[in-house]
Amino acid sequence: MYTRPFRRLHRVFVSSGFLGRNLLTDSSYQRSVKIVTDGPGNLIRNFHSSNSPYREADIALHCQNDKMALNANYEQVLEAQKDDNVLIIDVREQAEINETGKLPGSIHIPMADVRQIFVNLSDEQFEERYGRHKPGKNTKIILSCRSGKRSGAVQEVMQKLGYTRAYNYTGGWLDWENKQKKT
Repeated sequence: MYTRPFRRLHRVFVSSGFLGRNLLTDSSYQRSVKIVTDGPGNLIRNFHSSNSPYREADIALHCQNDKMALNANYEQVLEAQKDDNVLIIDVREQAEINETGKLPGSIHIPMADVRQIFVNLSDEQFEERYGRHKPGKNTKIILSCRSGKRSGAVQEVMQKLGYTRAYNYTGGWLDWENKQKKT
């Protein structure tokens, strides 16, 4: 049975001394606030320093079994097309691209080839093949397919490879085509 992973939002208390840092990766933050779940919906908070002033903050906690769901919509894709620092990748098959074309400003990497290309191609080879710099691990990447399902699977692959800002255009080509007809 397919169960959809989800993100949970929990209210935690964060020391004002740690605000402004990356709260999910900063080791000093992890030593200051210990957050543990002992089952769905049960959150245990342990504060290691009771002398520090704390203020309430909302952060998204991602459990090991939850995927980080970063989604993009039509308007965000339009904005990304204007930004040379964002890489848009169409992961459909070549036959689909031949039939419909690809998203403007995107490069085409078939779904089955994504992992191999990002693992094995050097920066120079990537740029020679696609005319774009190979993205770094923190580069914003928007993945698109026909309806958002295949690009969602590729998003998970990219996140496992360490690309922390891999977004899924959940509407895909169908949404793009529909919204383009209206304009």
